[in-house]
Amino acid sequence: MSGGGNVATGKNRFQMLRIVALQPRTGLGWFSASPRGPRPVPPFAVRSPLSALCSSPSAPRSPLPGRHGVGLLEVLISMFIILFGLLGVAALLEIGRSDVVLAARQDRALACAESAMAEMSSRGMLDPRRWLGWYDQAPATSLGWWAPVPPPAPPWVYQIAPNQTAAWRRVGNVDGEQFGACVIDPLYILRTISPSSTPADIASQVARFPYVPGVLAMRRVFLDVSDRGGSPVNFNVAVLADLSDRLFTWPDDVAFDLPADPQLRPKRLFDAVGRGLFEGNYSWMATVAGRGDGQAEISVVVFYQRDFSPPASPDEPEKPGERAIAWTDSANMVQPGVVFVGGGWGGGDVRLQVDSVASSILGPAKSPAYLDVRENDWLLVYGISGGQWVLRWYRVIAVAGEPTLLNPSQPPSNTNPWTRSVTLAGPDWRIDNNNDGVVDNAWGVLCTGVVGVSTQVTRLDQ
Repeated sequence: MSGGGNVATGKNRFQMLRIVALQPRTGLGWFSASPRGPRPVPPFAVRSPLSALCSSPSAPRSPLPGRHGVGLLEVLISMFIILFGLLGVAALLEIGRSDVVLAARQDRALACAESAMAEMSSRGMLDPRRWLGWYDQAPATSLGWWAPVPPPAPPWVYQIAPNQTAAWRRVGNVDGEQFGACVIDPLYILRTISPSSTPADIASQVARFPYVPGVLAMRRVFLDVSDRGGSPVNFNVAVLADLSDRLFTWPDDVAFDLPADPQLRPKRLFDAVGRGLFEGNYSWMATVAGRGDGQAEISVVVFYQRDFSPPASPDEPEKPGERAIAWTDSANMVQPGVVFVGGGWGGGDVRLQVDSVASSILGPAKSPAYLDVRENDWLLVYGISGGQWVLRWYRVIAVAGEPTLLNPSQPPSNTNPWTRSVTLAGPDWRIDNNNDGVVDNAWGVLCTGVVGVSTQVTRLDQ
């Protein structure tokens, strides 16, 4: 029995040693190797060595279970954010593309203007005796150049009275240096009328610039580059039209045939007689304001896809190719429609005004589309100061809102025209014929398709 007791005592010692070995030796926990002996151990307090190591005080366990990966909702939100950013990048690309196209057109317009100025100088186009303008009434003086043209009359000469002849006459021979202002625009003249046109057609559609009736206008001329003298004028209309088309359409945008195979080079296109073809998007005209001293201010106006439709049948009735900025007041008097609200320094802020109701002089009421003006458009502002014509071209650099009535709370009337505020960039406009310290209102013309203007003062070729 004593042996059995010894065996039992040995087992108890072994179990006690095993439990003590599982406890930390710092004295913390359920057991402590104290002289008083072991304390009772709850069953849940017994841990394996690995669990005791993972639950050390230096690495506390998170109260929530760990998460691996992302959820579907998070993926969708991320995709939406990325898509929103890509849309912004795409919008910037389109804006950049439009700016590049605009810069390319303006660069071509400048090159075209420089080429046109050199062309006019080298071909004698600055001689007023080569300018053919329409005269439908006799001048105040008895000039020999106005003698009636005896039959058989050459093309475009008309009998309007027994002793008078309406015809295209040489501006330099009729008016000399006192021609005032002219617009050299053979493309529009020769594309609009024909030798069968009547004097009324010529007077109402092509003889003046702008072609709007009732406003201050200048003479529109074409060129006879073959001769600078002689009366009456005699020329071949078809040949002159073809020559004007070649001179006043810039041939820089050459036409090519692009093959389907990208490995092949493009080929230049030619017409039936072997002349190289071009797209013909760029054309030009020139405004000339004489100074009476043999010099003139010449502006070459470059168009991109110009609207050549005549006033009798415009392509856009609400927005014709030439829009005069003028309006009719309550006294049925036509008034200039460019109001310089900013003093005219460098162009500055102006208000454009046109009729909102029908006028017996200016015709039907204008719609808001008549004042369709955008940034980088060009506006011709003109008037007379001290007996001299003044022509200035301005670039539109800002447009405020949409066209509105001068008094929005009132209905359209001859005292409540359509208006639109724009900001112009260009030379100073300081005409003050009344000497009251207030800049005079001016006449204006909006031409569809103008992409560039180049101006210089030069001596006329007399």
